[in-house]
Amino acid sequence: MRSFRIIMYCLIVLSLFPKGTPAFDKEQRSILLDLKKCEKCDLNGADLKNADLQNAEIDYITMKHADIEGANFSFAHMDEVDLSAVKAKGASFKAAYIHHSEFDNGDFENAVFRGADLGKGALRNIKAPGADFSNAKLKYTKWNGSNLVNASFKASILHRADFRKANLENANFENADLWEADLSGANLKNANFKGADLRVEAGSSLPPVFFKRCKDLTDAGAIINDKTKCQ
Repeated sequence: MRSFRIIMYCLIVLSLFPKGTPAFDKEQRSILLDLKKCEKCDLNGADLKNADLQNAEIDYITMKHADIEGANFSFAHMDEVDLSAVKAKGASFKAAYIHHSEFDNGDFENAVFRGADLGKGALRNIKAPGADFSNAKLKYTKWNGSNLVNASFKASILHRADFRKANLENANFENADLWEADLSGANLKNANFKGADLRVEAGSSLPPVFFKRCKDLTDAGAIINDKTKCQ
């Protein structure tokens, strides 16, 4: 009987913790907040809401499922970090260096990435309505299936970015460089491509890229002008 009670108690305790929520190292969290340095730290599931991590040096860390809503990572150096499935509404990554990093399935609503370098980043199936990616370096990034409604990519560099099946309704790509970007299957309703460059290099061996022609863009409901560079 006593053994049964112990088992039931353990099951009740375990039920209080959300399934699939990764554990994190509390000591490493303290080091990060105090020193703003924490290479290869395990912060999966950590609570970093509204944390001030400006200019932090945090390469190779993992923060899967972490709560970083309202946190400030402006000017931080975050090479090859894992931000998969994070809660990051309103977080700031202004001018941060976040190369070769994972953002898949994260919530970045109204987050700020203005002037950041997210080169070769994986941002598939993220929720980022209203997010600001203006003047950012976004070469070879992957945005497949992401919600980017009302997001701004104004004057950003998006060479060979992959937006297949992304929701780009009302997104702003004014003066953006989308050289050989793939917009196939994306929702372009009222997306602003004024002054944007969507050309493909002559003789390119890449598969056919949709929406590279001006007519393709307008037929999909996008907005262009005489400064839009399309074929």
